[in-house]
Amino acid sequence: GDDILQDYIGTFQDAVVYEDAEDGDNVGWTIFGNNAAAASVLSVDDDAQHGKAMVMLGNGKVNGYQLKKADGSWWENKTHSVIEWEMNYREAVSVIVYVNTSAGVKFLTYQPTSEAASITSWNAWYYLGMGERVHDGVWHTIQRDISADLARAIPVSTPTLISIRGIAFLGSGKIDNIRLTEK
Repeated sequence: GDDILQDYIGTFQDAVVYEDAEDGDNVGWTIFGNNAAAASVLSVDDDAQHGKAMVMLGNGKVNGYQLKKADGSWWENKTHSVIEWEMNYREAVSVIVYVNTSAGVKFLTYQPTSEAASITSWNAWYYLGMGERVHDGVWHTIQRDISADLARAIPVSTPTLISIRGIAFLGSGKIDNIRLTEK
C-alpha cells in the first residue's frame, strides 16, 4: 500500500512538469506562423482523465505553438533526457523539440509516421516518426528519449545532449502534461 504510493509519488518528484493546464492560463506559450494573431492557445476543461488541457486553435500547421518558461526564456534543462506529452489531434501535427547539443542546436521534429520510418534531415532539422495514428482524435501519450533519438538521427559522430530547450506544436489540437523525466 504505502510502498506503492511512495513509488508513485517518487516518479512524479523526478519529473519536471512544464505544462499541465490546471492553472488555467497560457503563460509561457507563444504563437508563430502566418496570421498568428488569429490563432489562440487556451486552457479549457476536457474529460475527467485530463481535467484541463491546452487547446491550440489556428490554421492547421500554418500556426505553431511554442512553450518556454513563463519569462519567455528557454527551459535549458540539463538534468532530464526524456520528454513526454499527451496529445489529442484530429489533423496533421508536427512536434518540435529544441535541443542544445555538443554540435549546436538541433530540432527534433516528430511527425505522424511510423516510429520505424527512415529519419530524414535538413541542416539542423531531423524528422522522426511518433506513430501513424497520433491524429485520430483520441488521447495519446508520447514519450521520447532524446539522447536515443539523437543517436538514431545522427548515427555517425552522434552529438552529446547538453539540454532540452523547449517544445513547439504545429497544428490545431489538445495538449496536456508536458514533462521531462529521467530514463
